[in-house]
Amino acid sequence: MANIPGPVPPLPPGVAGPFATPAFLTANPTFIEQYRGWYGYNNPGSIPAGTIPLPAAFIPSWRAANFVRAPLPLDFVAPLLGPTIPTAIVFPPAPPLPFEIPAAAQLAFLNPPFAPRGIGKRPANWRGNKVLGFGGQGTVCLWEWSPKATARPTIDQLQVAVKIATPTGVGDLGLEAATMMAHRKIESDHIARLLAPPKILTRADCVREGLLPGVWQGRINRLMMEYYPHGSLDGLRRRRRARNFPFEELTLWRIFECLVDGCSVLTYDQELKMSSVGNVLVPAVQVPPLRTTVHFDLKPHNIFAAISNKEHDGMPVYKIGDFGGILKVDSNPLNVKARNVWRVDNAMRLQGTRGYYAPEQFTPRWDSKDFRTSPVCGKYGTATNVWGIGVIMYQVCIPFSYLHNSQAKADAIYTSAPPRPHRPFSYTSATTGETFVSYGQFLARQNYSGTIKDLIAECLAEIPGQRPGLIELKTRIRDNIALLKANGATSDKWYDMELPDPESVRAEATDIALAAGPIAPPPAGNRRAPFRKANLKATRGWPY
Repeated sequence: MANIPGPVPPLPPGVAGPFATPAFLTANPTFIEQYRGWYGYNNPGSIPAGTIPLPAAFIPSWRAANFVRAPLPLDFVAPLLGPTIPTAIVFPPAPPLPFEIPAAAQLAFLNPPFAPRGIGKRPANWRGNKVLGFGGQGTVCLWEWSPKATARPTIDQLQVAVKIATPTGVGDLGLEAATMMAHRKIESDHIARLLAPPKILTRADCVREGLLPGVWQGRINRLMMEYYPHGSLDGLRRRRRARNFPFEELTLWRIFECLVDGCSVLTYDQELKMSSVGNVLVPAVQVPPLRTTVHFDLKPHNIFAAISNKEHDGMPVYKIGDFGGILKVDSNPLNVKARNVWRVDNAMRLQGTRGYYAPEQFTPRWDSKDFRTSPVCGKYGTATNVWGIGVIMYQVCIPFSYLHNSQAKADAIYTSAPPRPHRPFSYTSATTGETFVSYGQFLARQNYSGTIKDLIAECLAEIPGQRPGLIELKTRIRDNIALLKANGATSDKWYDMELPDPESVRAEATDIALAAGPIAPPPAGNRRAPFRKANLKATRGWPY
């Protein structure tokens, strides 16, 4: 969790920023590679693979002229209602396919030397079950308390998610641990939790886990976190897509609210509260936080579904997790701008996951002379988190195969992807009447109200200052939830929001399956008879 210093000192008169001089290129040897990477990010598929500009073409003009916006598509006003779409054929639930196959290096973290320590008398009582996910920063594994153990762990969970740092990656998880430890003091249902304080590696720990003591001793390489058995929002989105099963609009509003509540903790160190008459209360704090936490890796994969509570009307509680990609910035947006040090600015632009960058990171304005006075470049803050909320809601809205119609096949690949940086358009919100540049060209095709599409498009505004604040978001979301409920709208059934569980809900007993007709009986053959205690008593004696 790095900090960006406060106000940036002004440049000398007439100096606009670092130019691609020979001295600059010598001091920044990765500049050409990074420039080509950002060029390809902002222009995917629009040029032949071998025609990315050569240094001789772009170096002389880099940051030599002010930014000029290229012509945008025709203005777009979201209709009040979505287009008429044929009724989708919804398929019964099926066991989800694995999204990523762990390699041997990840599976090795399920071995006994990596068992959780400090939350049970004997680490040997923990059993590695499966790899939940992995990335550049680490691997997350599920560990379960052995049913044969005679004692219980020192925590109230028998399942824990353990994140282990990738030895060849970022290494230390200390910054993420510090963030999650601070969140333990905050009353919130919308932030993923640590179950125990992180343990600093000793020399014995390093030897046991095959780590170099000179590198790892005194550092943190694992976090013991709550396990969320219903998986991530991305997993739910993919399961619904496989079933061709759109979400009810009330469900979308409730997911929207969970995301806003989680991001409120990042900005205010607390969730936004409601008054007795239903108004959102401005957080009453003695000293407002001087720094705002920016989560650069907000995406459906990092939103986890927890068990519902009374405030969520049977819907899962969605929690923000994976705090390895966060930074602290000044809470005053006027004090946050591009640093004018290329290596620092580019490192900030690369925070998060490629494909999920915010306009503050990917905008081509970075290559203009006036990048430091731009309303977009480097303007990180709460608005960056709001962009992440918009991206998640955009993806949750459009995962369905009936969008793959007779239009250009190239468009089909975008129906489940985040908004693309090379497709900005001018958008006029029917709700507010304001016009702004936004992203997410497939949003208009969805059969949801213009109200929710307007709000998502506002979150995806190019200029951070034009995105709604958290208090406005909370207010509009609560108002629309109340309106939908008053009009008799319902959310999705709970068993359509969670992982298939054969012990509680059989797939053939769901409303969708019953409406589709009877299920064909299994083929005749040698089948095992139903289990009966009488059979056991007669064949093996009693009791057993």
